[in-house]
Amino acid sequence: MGWLVVLLLAVLISACGTTNSGVLDIPERDASTVFSVSVIDGPGTYSPQLSMVETATEVAVTVSAENAEELSGAYFHLNYDGAEYTPKNVEYGDLLGENVVTLSLTDVPGYVPVGVMQIVEKSVPVCGSGELATVTFAKSPFVGTRTISQSPQGNANVVEDLTIIAQTDTTATLRWTEKNAGDYNNDSLVGVSDLTPIGINFGKQVSTSSDPLKVGLCDGNKDDYITVGDITTIGQNFGNMLSGYKLYKDADGTNPYSDGISANRDGYDDDLNHPVIYTFEASRSPGFVAYTVRPVASDDIANPGPVSSVAELKDDPGAPEPPTDVTAVSNSTTGHQTVKVTWTASTSTDVASYIISRKLAADADWGEPIDIGSLTSYTDNDDTFVEQPYVYRLYAKDFSGAFSTYALSNEVTPYFVEGPDAPTNVAAIQDCGTANAILVQWDPPADMTGVIGFQVYRKAPGETAFSELVYKSKYDEEHMDSGLTSGEYYEYYLKSVGSEADSDPSNTAGAYPCEYVPEIHITGLTTDKSTHCGNGSDGVVSNLTVTTDETPTSVDWSATAGSIVGNGSTATWEPSASLEPQVVTVTCTAHNDTASDSATLDLYVTDATWLTNLGTDGYFIDFNLECLEALAISGDIITSRDFSFYADGKHVIIFERWERT
Repeated sequence: MGWLVVLLLAVLISACGTTNSGVLDIPERDASTVFSVSVIDGPGTYSPQLSMVETATEVAVTVSAENAEELSGAYFHLNYDGAEYTPKNVEYGDLLGENVVTLSLTDVPGYVPVGVMQIVEKSVPVCGSGELATVTFAKSPFVGTRTISQSPQGNANVVEDLTIIAQTDTTATLRWTEKNAGDYNNDSLVGVSDLTPIGINFGKQVSTSSDPLKVGLCDGNKDDYITVGDITTIGQNFGNMLSGYKLYKDADGTNPYSDGISANRDGYDDDLNHPVIYTFEASRSPGFVAYTVRPVASDDIANPGPVSSVAELKDDPGAPEPPTDVTAVSNSTTGHQTVKVTWTASTSTDVASYIISRKLAADADWGEPIDIGSLTSYTDNDDTFVEQPYVYRLYAKDFSGAFSTYALSNEVTPYFVEGPDAPTNVAAIQDCGTANAILVQWDPPADMTGVIGFQVYRKAPGETAFSELVYKSKYDEEHMDSGLTSGEYYEYYLKSVGSEADSDPSNTAGAYPCEYVPEIHITGLTTDKSTHCGNGSDGVVSNLTVTTDETPTSVDWSATAGSIVGNGSTATWEPSASLEPQVVTVTCTAHNDTASDSATLDLYVTDATWLTNLGTDGYFIDFNLECLEALAISGDIITSRDFSFYADGKHVIIFERWERT
């Protein structure tokens, strides 16, 4: 087999190592002098470390992560000397947990690409150290044949939608979609970091996802699901680089339109979360009536990739042909309140998109049309469906804006799954402790079978229908709806959310939000100095700061001795002359309109003067130890010292060096 991909979705991964199997005559070597690691950008950071275990015929090299920070994907190249070694297999460590997707290749000359990526919805990024992977090498020269860093090759990279979307007597405007199989992160290179989109979207169905174009980028095997099977595409196309496309003036892709790259990829990066769409205006010359394109890598232009479909010059064909075989299906496979519509594409080559709409079969009027792009299927999931027959209407639209005649689907009745029981006793309550808010409360259903959460719906003033407000967990029984308009009436109901279907609506409750009743709470009252010496005659002040959960409208300060300057969130306490040793209590009161909150802070005044290696700053120390012991310079406890000059009689200060003067 020309390539080898080692894949693993780990349900349980154990770090594996090798031993010397009793061979004692092989001297120990530093792995970093024989092998090296090149870290590829990925989600999180780490420092790679190498170690190895060697026998007479093999060497096992372990790559570990040290000091990992928020690591959810580890990608690296383990570099080796192909004149001495041939990589055999890769085993993965357990640093990133059990829920991972992995990739390694053992047929690339000079290095082994290795990738490990967490399945995002089931894992949490890690910090710390641990093993990532162990690569085993045979002690024999590498004889693999894989070529890397080349233009995309093979049928998977054939552009199939090359189209002339406009033409004049002298120009033709072409359009096509980029194909670089395995380039899931859309950075133009197929590499180990393309595991990231697989880990993020693992298990999703492309056609039913919220953004099928984005999720579909990593559906390499085109089975409509993101699974470990899509990793194979990375291995098959590893190293493919797409720098852009060369344009050709014939159907065979042999007569270049110009030298070099005609359409450079760098000019088409507006939205790399979706397929890259190229447009190119080519001049028309006598003697050719068709165009093709081929993918190229900038360092390998002489070897372009496969020839695209052919875009032929012709007169304006008029409106496109309609799609055919429009089929609507709804059953247990499509899911609850879900209809899947499929069709055969229009035979016209200039179709830009399809327009679909639906109606109840018994109604006369059609619903709002939806432009679904160039897809040939549409998944309609709608909780407003009723168990009655519906029919769909489909148009093709070309790049000039002309529409085909419409094609109708068969009638289809949406499939319904019975949902769980609804919440009960929903109530809307005025909450006057929060500005313009309503507290929504409910009781969970007596039977919680199948319930995975609750969806709260609200109808605001002026609205004619309820809309989704917030999703709550199955353990919640209330939601505070804030930021409402005073004097307006709001209504609410809930549904129990099931894995497939939601419950019927609960009872409806409504209320007017309460007028705002202000509140404020002091969250911190601090000082930069809590001890004062020298009977207050030194004139050194304490800077005070108060913090609150709401911005205060005013702040009042007072003290049992000395004086305070300032009335905002910061103020200054100043000692008065001949202040006796005592506890000075500072009181701060913060106001928010009619609400207020108070807090106190003690400052300690002593008549003892202390000198320390901190200089005069040592006169003003924050107490940090509650005991009745002090240390001499020798480190011994002084038991006879009278600490009555401390205002509260229980705090003591430990200095690095001190003496009394």
